[in-house]
Amino acid sequence: MGREPSNGSCGWAARLLSICIFATSATAADKKPPVTGDALYERGMAVFQVDPEASLGLFAKAAKLGHAKAMIRLGHCHQTGTGTYRSRKQALMWYKKSVEAGNLSAQYQIGFMYETGEKNIPPDYGQAIEWYEKALHQQSLKACAGLARIYASGNDPAFHDGEKATKYAAILVRKDPQDAEGYDLLAAAYARNLEFDNAVKAVSQAAAVSSLDAVESLRQRKDEYKTGCPFPAIATDAWILQAAEQGSMWAMLKLARRHGDILDEMYDLAKSRHWYEQAVEDGSKEAQVRLGMLYRRGAGGPKDLPKAFWCFSDAAEAEVEAAYAPLARMYVGGKGVRCNTELAREWYGKAMQSGNKSISSEFSALRTLGSRVDEQSGHELYLKGKGFAESGIQPDGKVASLPSRTSRVFALYWVAAEKGHVAAMQAIAEMYFYGPTYFERDSEPNQKSGGIRTNYRKAMGWYEQLRQNGITPPEYGLCQEFYLEELRNRRTREKGR
Repeated sequence: MGREPSNGSCGWAARLLSICIFATSATAADKKPPVTGDALYERGMAVFQVDPEASLGLFAKAAKLGHAKAMIRLGHCHQTGTGTYRSRKQALMWYKKSVEAGNLSAQYQIGFMYETGEKNIPPDYGQAIEWYEKALHQQSLKACAGLARIYASGNDPAFHDGEKATKYAAILVRKDPQDAEGYDLLAAAYARNLEFDNAVKAVSQAAAVSSLDAVESLRQRKDEYKTGCPFPAIATDAWILQAAEQGSMWAMLKLARRHGDILDEMYDLAKSRHWYEQAVEDGSKEAQVRLGMLYRRGAGGPKDLPKAFWCFSDAAEAEVEAAYAPLARMYVGGKGVRCNTELAREWYGKAMQSGNKSISSEFSALRTLGSRVDEQSGHELYLKGKGFAESGIQPDGKVASLPSRTSRVFALYWVAAEKGHVAAMQAIAEMYFYGPTYFERDSEPNQKSGGIRTNYRKAMGWYEQLRQNGITPPEYGLCQEFYLEELRNRRTREKGR
């Protein structure tokens, strides 16, 4: 028979077993549970409220574990420069990683970043549309508004699409009838779709539900829509032409100005004249003044002085300040009306009061000569000017000072030219072209020897009239070159402001 184990052996085995169990349980107790992305994110959000910079490490760890919300938070921090440096590149990277991780709410934010661009980074509407359309599948109203903005009022007219803009903007106001921005977008969309009556109604609805601070700007926008002007006032050439053909005053004036701009690729004075005529028929006084100038010059069509006088006088009576000076010139030269120096001085005076300083020399010339010039022919005035220019001797026998000589010669030549005297036209053109060196043209370029201030624009006007009379002076080409260079430089300065 076998022997039974002794009590001592059993005690030793039991003690060994209990030691193993204790060691195992102690190891399990010492082992910490794994840190989750949710835990890191929640901790990061708590820290973010107090110290955004300190929270970034927590968000980064959560993002490495695939936490999509942490990625969005990192994108936001880099987009806004909260707790870290601003970086468009980093923001887009984290937003896109969030989308890849399954959080589609970042799609709108990506689209918005592409839509708005940055200070030195232009918008990328193609990318913005792509991301907004993805977000739209998730029922994002913000993405819907973004698409409406690009199609109705984006800064790149190549992306304008009135039909699509109207569709998306209509969704916004259908979802929320109190959405003032939605109605404003809908108005812009209607305008882009050439539905200006609907645009006026929509912007009125926007004003009805908007804050009082915004009502004035909306009212101004409504006035612009009534003239057929989109918001913003940019469009493709094809859109402008279509709008003009449908009666948009803004588009007609836009075309008229572009066709009348010698630096524009669309330069065509006949078309400029056509659109000004259309605008005048619809009641534009601004167009009336411009059209009068074309009639007076015979630009873009035959010269018509009676029509030119009507354009200026009608606009001036309506207190259009731009008409005052050209109407005065018509009275000086007796173009389309009888010469009347008294009325000419009156209208020149109004032009000066309105701030037009460019006609100060003409106004002074009339005061110098008085009303005696009304009955004198252009030839008589030209001969007097020529004689005084050559001798410089005043009626009292004294030699005139340079300023007196200049002002009197200019006055006589100018009025003679306005009366149609060809030689006087050439003389006045040369005075404007040569400027301070008129009396001594072989002097040093910077040496003032008389004459008036150089004005290539006015010189060109007189040279063009000479060309209509079959005369092309030798200075014409150089004057045109200087004038265009001056014009380009002015445009460059204006764009830089």
